[in-house]
Amino acid sequence: MLRREADGVAWYVARATAAGRTPPEPELGLFWTSHSDPRRPGEAARAVVEVIEEELARVGAQLHREQLSSGLSMDSPSVYRFSGPGIEKAASVFGLGTSARLFAMWTWPSDDRPHSSLVLTVESSAWDQSRWNGRLRTTRHLFEAAGSSVDEGGAAWARIMSRISAPTAAVWAGIGLGYWPQDMRSPPYECYYPIREEEGESRADRNPRGYHWGNLLSKGHVAALGGVGAVEERCRELGLTAEPVDAGTHAPALLVRGAKTVSTLTDERLGAVRDLLDPILIRRDYIWYAGWPVQVFKQPGTAHREIPVTSDADRWIFDDDEPPSTDDDDG
Repeated sequence: MLRREADGVAWYVARATAAGRTPPEPELGLFWTSHSDPRRPGEAARAVVEVIEEELARVGAQLHREQLSSGLSMDSPSVYRFSGPGIEKAASVFGLGTSARLFAMWTWPSDDRPHSSLVLTVESSAWDQSRWNGRLRTTRHLFEAAGSSVDEGGAAWARIMSRISAPTAAVWAGIGLGYWPQDMRSPPYECYYPIREEEGESRADRNPRGYHWGNLLSKGHVAALGGVGAVEERCRELGLTAEPVDAGTHAPALLVRGAKTVSTLTDERLGAVRDLLDPILIRRDYIWYAGWPVQVFKQPGTAHREIPVTSDADRWIFDDDEPPSTDDDDG
């Protein structure tokens, strides 16, 4: 059996279940990539926080500012008071070097519902200070605690993305409800297929980093797909919605959605988004992905064969794996 033929997701889930682990709660996530002056993330940080809090208040979520930190190494970050001046101090780390990171967390304590938190992470590329990513995520419990719904949360995420596109110089964004790999800095599509983080970041203004319920397409994507009129016409054919977004220097831009609400996104609707973006997606042949299921379509002929739960698939067990190296230094 070849590695690309093995169903790594089924193997991973079966092993996790056998070990007593439960699937993670689906998260409402927003992932965006920006190309700008290295100082831009620091300058935009306070505006981003204000937009997030304003839009969450619209759905009834009055959040408590819990934690704010930043640093060039998150092994020993500096902690700041979560306030306007504190945000500006924390954001000053941007422009000092690559791999700068700002972390902010809000909470909604509740006695009768699961504890809810909202996490914002902004970090500059490890390779180029002019490229940086932002991630915003929470679970449905936050919206339920506010007497709202995850669909209203999805609409709030879309408004947040529309409002911060210009100040953050965003070139691409994806919004979805599902599993977002937390130990990887790339969106699900690039985790599932072997697309290097550096490549995904550098090409984000020309190639979307996957397909989701909500998709910010900036001027490079729109131009490659034939222009605003052509994209809007294709969206109508596929049953998608497209609305203009003020993306500043990266305009014209469109926010394309696969369904009316984030919770009603079916495989068919996600497939329509994939069909729209397919001509400009980065293509790589599937090799192997072992993790919780992500909203990414399989490459035909791959990930379809069962492997025993007891197999250690991270080691050399497939016909196309390279044999483990041996240390002959002492021989």
